[in-house]
Amino acid sequence: MARRSLGVTAAMAALALSGLAHAAGPSPALRSLVDRYVAWRGGAAFKALASVHEAGVLTEGGLAGTFQSWTSDGRWRSEIAIADMNVVDVTTAQAAWTTSLSGQPITAPEAYESARRLRAILYGDALMGGDGATAALNGRRVEDGQTWAVVSVQFGDADTYEALIDPATGQLDGLDIREKGQAREERFADWRMVDSVRMPFAQTDRSDGQGVVEDRVQTLELNQPLAPGLFNGPPGVSRAMFADGAASTGWIPFELYAGRQIYVPVTVNGRQTAALLDNGATISILDSDFATSLGLAPRGAFPTPGSGGVGVTGRVGGVTVEIGNLTLKDLTVGSANMDGFGRAMGRPVPLILGDEAFNELIVDIDFEHRRIAFIDPKSFSPPPEAVKVAMQQVRGARLAPLTIEGGPPAMFALDIGDAGTLDIAPAYAHDRNLLAGRLTAERRAVGIGGSFAVTVTTLRSVEFAGVTLEGLPASFPQTWPAATHSDQVSGRLGVGVLNRFRVTVDWPHDLLYLTPNPGAAAPFAKDRLGLALAPMGRDVIITVVEPNSPAAAAGLKVGDKIVSINGRPATEAVAVGDGPAGGRVVVVTREAGLATAALVTRTLTLADYY
Repeated sequence: MARRSLGVTAAMAALALSGLAHAAGPSPALRSLVDRYVAWRGGAAFKALASVHEAGVLTEGGLAGTFQSWTSDGRWRSEIAIADMNVVDVTTAQAAWTTSLSGQPITAPEAYESARRLRAILYGDALMGGDGATAALNGRRVEDGQTWAVVSVQFGDADTYEALIDPATGQLDGLDIREKGQAREERFADWRMVDSVRMPFAQTDRSDGQGVVEDRVQTLELNQPLAPGLFNGPPGVSRAMFADGAASTGWIPFELYAGRQIYVPVTVNGRQTAALLDNGATISILDSDFATSLGLAPRGAFPTPGSGGVGVTGRVGGVTVEIGNLTLKDLTVGSANMDGFGRAMGRPVPLILGDEAFNELIVDIDFEHRRIAFIDPKSFSPPPEAVKVAMQQVRGARLAPLTIEGGPPAMFALDIGDAGTLDIAPAYAHDRNLLAGRLTAERRAVGIGGSFAVTVTTLRSVEFAGVTLEGLPASFPQTWPAATHSDQVSGRLGVGVLNRFRVTVDWPHDLLYLTPNPGAAAPFAKDRLGLALAPMGRDVIITVVEPNSPAAAAGLKVGDKIVSINGRPATEAVAVGDGPAGGRVVVVTREAGLATAALVTRTLTLADYY
């Protein structure tokens, strides 16, 4: 859920900025424009603001809700209530917090710097080149039939901010912002004078992949005393409870489906099922048909970014998930039709279990023995042989460092729901020229939001947690949605690498403990055939033939029925393309659409085609 933007109280810009230094040299035209803006906001009264409290209504995802926000002395608090969701944000120079849709507290380390910059821009100081900013007039832009002067601001990194100001009157139309590779725009309207300060009573926010939030202020107070403790970190709500005073579930067996996907046995509102564990999903997602069978009705339509683009999910409250003796009670989760995703995964996905399982707990995943434990952080001791890795939090993702082919350390998002090894972001691949001179193949992958094109190749070496991984197959998605990843993220780190370790995830402290399994540095299995198969009734059908692969060279076609592989029925064949280069595979097929067609026997030689 998008929170009410920090830009909404453009007045907050006036708070606690009197000590900011001004860089010399704004052009006379820029200085004149900013002076008109400050005068339009109220001049001395605007500069003298001490606090702002506002409340009103908002709409998001087709649902109506309410909000309140308070700003004072470089501190902010906002509260949003919409449907089953209540979100609190607190931002100060000392700490920044938010809560999940289910009320669980989460640190937000980037929030203060973003708020500080917006405050400096809206107050006008950064528009003059103060507070470490550089500012310049950047032409004019026509929007909604009106011409606005564009003031571009930067703070020494790749983030950019543009303020749209009426060159004649100084009226602020809004801001266009690009932070950490993600774009959003804020537009202000219905300006009114309150205690000699001009304030916006309407705002529209649009963000990459996050939809539109519209809100209207109903009450607004300036320079009023604020309650003590208002800016303390939100206490949040604990949703995780162990039965009978326990501090852990102990080890619970899980299914490692296709060697790459963790399915944990769970009970959802009294119904036993299996959940796909996926911290990359951020929020848990119930299949809409499964939700309906539980008597749960999704509400709203919220854009939900995923690796396959941006999908749409409703919101469902009152969801309780039991995992052994652990109960995650009264969650608010997403809901979407998961049929297509399940077909692509090869099995139904009634529930994707996301960050709600990680926010309050230690999650210990023992891939070698196919078991998992959820632990109260207060009783946790790291595995004795584990390598401790500090994770960096960016836009809700946790990043861990690794090194590709001797290059500089790169930050990869930990994604336990990604069945692959490494997904390399296009910008990082371009900067390192990683695809130059390599054998490659083109494929399609699937994620929340749909399928997407990827290029696959083999990396010579990757260093991760002290282990050298050689000959690692990696995927290079051709698009990388800014809605889900920032330009600080070099890629995603999936189960194809993580399953070589015991992975102990400490979300509350942004730590990762990695214990290499025996054989962690063993060669990676790699497809050397170029076929993708899928069951269809009693038959097994070819769904993909990779260009330049042995399968393509042998004349196999999409839609052909596979009768047998190496003398075994096709339904019993497993990972037939993972053998060493030079190995032979005998495939018997029947041509697509011809039930009476003659059987064709082909002998394929396995080869490295990417």
